[in-house]
This record gives sequence, structure tokens and C-alpha cells, in this order.
Amino acid sequence: ERERARTLLGEVLKEDPANAEALLLRGNLLLAGNDAEGAVADARTVLRTAPRSVPALRLLADAQMRGSDATLAMDTLAQLIEADPDSAFAREALAALHVRRGNLDKGLDLLNAALNRAPQRAQSLLAKAEILIAQRKWDEANTTIQAILALPDRAFDGHLLAGRRLQAMGRGDDAVRAFEQARALKPGAPEPLTGIAQSYLAADKTKEAIATLRKATAAAPQDAFAHNLLG
Repeated sequence: ERERARTLLGEVLKEDPANAEALLLRGNLLLAGNDAEGAVADARTVLRTAPRSVPALRLLADAQMRGSDATLAMDTLAQLIEADPDSAFAREALAALHVRRGNLDKGLDLLNAALNRAPQRAQSLLAKAEILIAQRKWDEANTTIQAILALPDRAFDGHLLAGRRLQAMGRGDDAVRAFEQARALKPGAPEPLTGIAQSYLAADKTKEAIATLRKATAAAPQDAFAHNLLG
């Protein structure tokens, strides 16, 4: 009931314009409504009196990333890590921004720091595996993927990453088998089917790619993604 929430927050802020809890709640509501500028303003108001407020720094970082202001977001995430060294979110988000700028080593350092505190955190492991594959560090990538496969309910992600690693190594047939394992877990997911088709095409096995996609479209005639791949 967002409208009711806004009304109540308006009443609170009319009486106490600097109420931090109300400002943060309103800021998150504004961000949920794609008003990044409004969320930034509320977060900064809180930070004027509480510069190390973890909720305010997180809201500010979220809003800056939503507003595509990567440089400011990176500064805010660094402050958030300083204020809350256990914040895996901050390290993962900052790592993603560094990777987007091509600084894979810095991204990997941040993820390793997060994993030192939470070794089984799936999101950090997934991001680390992606970086290691991009860096062509095959053995380290495989070790990370095995750690993902050992986590509850992460077999799909692990097999998908295993396929991407094998595909990048030029091992097309092995990649197809890994993608098929992922697809067996989530038959309707587009990523494994894409991986299978790409692996076949990379090995110059167009007929096999077409046969796989024809079978997929026959099994699920309404699957627009499979039809698009076949096209």
C-alpha cells in the first residue's frame, strides 16, 4: 500500500523534516518508483547528520547506480565498505563497476575480500567465476564453479558457468554436455539453449544446432526465444 505509506511518511516529515527513518523509507519508495534523484536527495539529507549511516550510504549507492552515475556510486560504495566492512553487497556492486570499466583484477580483489568474510556467498562466487573465465584462468574458474555446484539450489548456475568455461576453452562438445545439464534443471531457461547453439556453431556444427533448436521449438511451440535462435 505505497500511497498510504507515502501519506504517513508525509505526516511524519511535516512534523520532523530531519527524521532519518522516514527519509530513508521515503527514499526507498522513491527509488522503487524510479525517482533516483529524489532518493539521492533523501539519502544525502540523512548523511548530513549521520555521515556513516549504513542504510543511507546503501540507498545513495543504489540511487546513483540506478541513475547511471558510476563514478559517484564507486565513491559511495567505498565509503559504505569503510562504514560496514562486512557489506558483501558493497564489494559486489563495486566489483561490478570496476569490471564494467575493464579493471578485472580490482573486481576480483573485491570479490575475494567478500568471500574471505562469507566463503559460501553465491553472488560473490558467481561474479568471481565470470571474471576468471574472462581472464582465461581455467583452473581457478573450475575451482570456483565446483564451489558453486556444492551450494544448495545452485546446480543450474554451476552447470551454466561450466558450459561457458568449456565454451571459452574451445571444448565445444564438453560445453554442450554442461549446458544440457543446466537445461535439464530448467528446461525453459534461455541461457542453456543459447549456450548449446553457440557451442555447436563455434565448432562449425550448424546442422546439430538447427536440429537441437527444431526439437526445442517442437517441444514448446510458444517459446519465442527458441524460435528466434532458430531463425
